[in-house]
Amino acid sequence: MVTKNFPGRCAGAFWLWAGAGGLVCIAMSRLEPSLLEEGLLLHVGERMLAGEHPYRDVVLTTGPVPYAMVTGLFALFEPSIAVARSGVALLHALATGAVYALGRRAGAGPWAHAAAACIAVTPVFFFPLISTAFYTTVATNLAIISAWLALRGVGSAGWAFTAGVAMAATALSKQSMGVLLAVSVVPSLILCAPAGARLRRGFAVCAGGAAATVTTLVVFAALGDLEVFVRSLVALPRGQVFASSFINLWPPGILAPDLAPRAVLIVPEVFHLLRDGRADPYPASIILITQILYALPLAGLVLTLVARMTRPLPPALWMFACANLACASNLFPRADAGHLAFAAPLAFAYAVCLAAVWVPGNRSLGSVSRVAAGLAVLALAVTASWTGARLYERSGDATWGPRVTVRPVNPSKRAGAVPRVIRYLRERLATNEAIFVARTEPLLYFATGARNPTPFTGLLQVWGTRGDQQDEILGALEDVRFVVMSDTDGMHTFYAEELPAVQEELERRFHVPETFTGRTPDEDWLMVLERGRDRGPTSIDLADTAVAPDAWLRQADGRQTPAPLPATRIPIRQNRRPMALELGPRGGGADWEFVVPEDARFQVSVGFRRIHGWRQPNRLRFEVKVSEGEGFRTLGVQRVSFDPSQGAGRRWSDLDIDLSALAGRRVVLRLEAVPAKPPKAGRVALWGSPRITGSAER
Repeated sequence: MVTKNFPGRCAGAFWLWAGAGGLVCIAMSRLEPSLLEEGLLLHVGERMLAGEHPYRDVVLTTGPVPYAMVTGLFALFEPSIAVARSGVALLHALATGAVYALGRRAGAGPWAHAAAACIAVTPVFFFPLISTAFYTTVATNLAIISAWLALRGVGSAGWAFTAGVAMAATALSKQSMGVLLAVSVVPSLILCAPAGARLRRGFAVCAGGAAATVTTLVVFAALGDLEVFVRSLVALPRGQVFASSFINLWPPGILAPDLAPRAVLIVPEVFHLLRDGRADPYPASIILITQILYALPLAGLVLTLVARMTRPLPPALWMFACANLACASNLFPRADAGHLAFAAPLAFAYAVCLAAVWVPGNRSLGSVSRVAAGLAVLALAVTASWTGARLYERSGDATWGPRVTVRPVNPSKRAGAVPRVIRYLRERLATNEAIFVARTEPLLYFATGARNPTPFTGLLQVWGTRGDQQDEILGALEDVRFVVMSDTDGMHTFYAEELPAVQEELERRFHVPETFTGRTPDEDWLMVLERGRDRGPTSIDLADTAVAPDAWLRQADGRQTPAPLPATRIPIRQNRRPMALELGPRGGGADWEFVVPEDARFQVSVGFRRIHGWRQPNRLRFEVKVSEGEGFRTLGVQRVSFDPSQGAGRRWSDLDIDLSALAGRRVVLRLEAVPAKPPKAGRVALWGSPRITGSAER
């Protein structure tokens, strides 16, 4: 059925390229677990298999098709990464064959093979997302398959109907891609159809899309989830929290200065992995290649219109262009390397076919063109084989537990942080016990076999529901012993700003076990918070910008001079919100005036040497003082000496001071840091989550 009306040789090549693409995808699917993207589908698929409803029991903002695909595979086989990735490999195989068919029918001749090769090797060159179970991976493959089906639909109402179903499935995987695909493919199919059949073809493709959409709506209505389903796909996906600048396309080989701090989001991931995560310096050649890849999706669309001015274009090329447009939408609003991975491959394949169709005399080159195309395929195959082998060489053992049997490649994933968390939890959790993964690593639910007590799969996944999310999480935390927290705060937003009540609860009732402290950044970026003693409710948060202190520096002669207000918008480290106070030659500090509440205690943590560019001197004395109007007396002292060989500088030490004897009195509380010797310019003292417990009278 699939190969009907195809010449025998073309049909055979279709399946050969499909097989090649599938094999490459399967080969690469043995590498690199994905905490967020793949974890999302695996976690939700397992919850759906257990009977939970998407959108009602699990908050989602993308369509149900990828989740239903994974759930179906889990039901047929077993819940495993290999099973989920096999479904992606099948889709990638069909997409590879579809690109060959589109190129061949467009008149690209032997260059259709080169275009198919571009897609077949995508799991290697745009590793690792292409071979993982991710909703954008599913949507991208479906968009390519839809374009091929639409081409078949030009001559057949049945194929047009099928194309409509596939486009609806694309939209029900990722809304933006599906909408762009529909508004471009449907008119293209109608205009490319024979004059007397255009109405029938248009009706057929629209009927297919409508049938798939109505069926989906009926299913959710029957489940009683229609309202929440529509709201989740239409109302919730809003906001620009992920937005980023587009890479500069000029000058060639040079990265724009404003993009340099975020260059890791721009340079292709495989470059980092082959260099074991070392990013700098960026070779001009890599930056130039990246610029070309970013330019290709848009350039291909522009050149299509230019080519149309010179001659009519075949229907296959129009369908190819429509798929290119849909995939290019992945670059907006966030244009990082992860999104480029879903836009550039098809753009490159399309550019190959467009050039072959457009370049004058290409058809007359005969054997020369075949040899050139063959050499291009060979070059891609050899380079992909070499790159894939290098990635395998750099991969580590599968240490993420029995449920995640893939080999990590990224240095941060080869390190011990994630395995340590998984092992720590698996050794302590009861069957079906709940944990809370605080940020964006839902794979950990799947890896540990733990239950998610909330309807959320991650903090940034549902950026339109902050208030509801906070209330739900606070309720769930009451019965949770373990929380998994990423220590890479501030990448998109600050956790304490997004969910302040949750952060307060974590600081109050949870602590960092010793096994997760004092390690290197590669080893401690992910950790477990374990329920411990109740440190009491916060009465006065000294790190709150609304509670402004008098900050000062101590000069060499002992004088106090005014200093800037403490810096508090600093990434959380080890469950504490750092506050940075500037230091003068003999130190510095800040004074807060307030009425001491009943049963009050002052709590603060010290000991981190460096946080996100803020750095302390090697030796500091932290002092807590109080005054009731006549001089200050010392309540507590903590000395800190940073010795990297002892793990110092990567853990907090707590100061907990009883203030109950001062209850009801108005006092000035002073935090002062005294360096052992005059510090270098720019050095600060870092105080972790300074606060007063009790019921304060402001």
